[in-house]
Amino acid sequence: MWRSESHDQILFQIRRTKRLWRNTSITEGLLTFLLLLFALVLPLVLLESLFHFSAWIRIAFFVILVGVGAWAVVVYVFKPILAIPSDEEVALKIEAAFPETSNRVINTVRLGKDPLAQSRSMVGEVMIEAAQGVAGIDFDACVDRSRCIKRGAIVGALGLALMVFFAASPARFRNALSRILAPTSDIPAMGRVALGKVEPGDCELLAGSDLTIKAKIAGKGGEEYDAFVFFTPKDGRKRGYPLSPEGGGVYSYTMPGVRSSLRYYVEIGGTESRKYTVTIVRRPSVKRIGLSYRFPKYTGLEPVEVENSDGAIQAVKGTKVQLRIEATKDLREGTVEVTGGKTKELTVGVAQTILTGGLTVDRDYGYRIHLTDKNGYRNEDPVERFVTALPDGKPTVVIHEPGKDSEAPLGGKMQIVVRGTDDFGIAGARLLMKKGKTAEETEVANWADFADPKNVSITYAWPFPKEKFKAGDELTYWVEMVDTRPDPGPNTATSDKFIVKLIDIEQQRRDQTAKYKLWEKKLQEVLKQQRDARQQAGKLLGAPAGGKKK
Repeated sequence: MWRSESHDQILFQIRRTKRLWRNTSITEGLLTFLLLLFALVLPLVLLESLFHFSAWIRIAFFVILVGVGAWAVVVYVFKPILAIPSDEEVALKIEAAFPETSNRVINTVRLGKDPLAQSRSMVGEVMIEAAQGVAGIDFDACVDRSRCIKRGAIVGALGLALMVFFAASPARFRNALSRILAPTSDIPAMGRVALGKVEPGDCELLAGSDLTIKAKIAGKGGEEYDAFVFFTPKDGRKRGYPLSPEGGGVYSYTMPGVRSSLRYYVEIGGTESRKYTVTIVRRPSVKRIGLSYRFPKYTGLEPVEVENSDGAIQAVKGTKVQLRIEATKDLREGTVEVTGGKTKELTVGVAQTILTGGLTVDRDYGYRIHLTDKNGYRNEDPVERFVTALPDGKPTVVIHEPGKDSEAPLGGKMQIVVRGTDDFGIAGARLLMKKGKTAEETEVANWADFADPKNVSITYAWPFPKEKFKAGDELTYWVEMVDTRPDPGPNTATSDKFIVKLIDIEQQRRDQTAKYKLWEKKLQEVLKQQRDARQQAGKLLGAPAGGKKK
């Protein structure tokens, strides 16, 4: 590179102008960016403060603002910062602004960079001439700073307008700007009034209760404003209702019988409250009842588990029933109210929706389950469920054989076949008899050990010894069976009663033989009478006695 005092002098002026040009370009770009930004923000904020656009419109505004802002930053901020003009570009700009330089500035730059320059003396003369030719010219004048001044003035005016807006209504300004910059956020719009307290705010409400919304304007209530409350239930469809003025800046609305959770906000004079949530709290109720039956030991029945029951209990007296009650929500306590008895506390389990408690089947009665949740709400109108004490049925007993009145030989035996059944088992059986009509009953035989206590079959040969009985005795007999019920005592069943008449077989034979002989004697007498009659008839006819007629 060629260097000389004249060359360095011109080059110094060029580079000073280059810095000024670059700084002016950057400043102009920043001012242009601010102008675009203020030109977008001011009308958007102003319009939003007046009309309170929906979230979708605000999202569109936000996208436009971000898009234009991003483009302006690239074009008007980063591009000027990154753009560094060369010495030749600055020289050309200077010569374009000052034609009288006659290419002296650009030639100085190029000759100073040309390594092939042959005559140093000639180049030196050229540079001296160039330095003399540009002497007195202010290179900085080639940089146009008027646009910076104009854009700065416009930016200042827009900034002042924003400041005036902010000073006049800082709350509305901040609100509108926040709603534009965060379009999806739940930022209430601000209108002509300042809202005070909104009741009940976020709250829990018992299902089916009325919801009363009250809103108060901050400060003294005077002028009445258009006032509304907007509800968004679970179905997502927004509904609005007018608020009624109550005086003193208070407005209210009552929604009857709310049964599902919802969100709401109020709007008075264009000012919105934040969105509040009403959570519906339902009374606890019985979701499922499980029953565990433990039957009396004498029944021999195994325990029974019923996972899903309607709560109706039917079992033999003495049965213990454990209830497992599952509620629809966490509980604080629970009780079982027994009709005509004491109220029993239920035990709340580790899983606080589960309650346990016990009942005894000792009679017929009803019971109601009372539940109290953690908020103190109780189940409404508990269903009455019933306990039915089933009786332990009596055994059945039948004398299968002979099953009718009969005769039996004195000194012999009569076979008796007895059948008996019971729901839980027969504990014992007795064969009883009574001689005649006035004698006391006597136990003939008894049994207490059976292969199948629920289905008993007894075969017994009943003897009639002559030393205890006599011929002609009539014995009334029957069978009595008892079951296994311990309290208040066993059930007893009695079979039909039959009569057995005792007979002497040998005497019957003798009497029969005598009857046969008597009958034989009478027959012989009849035969003799018949022969005599035939003889008399022959005589009458003229025939010899005992002969034939000739």
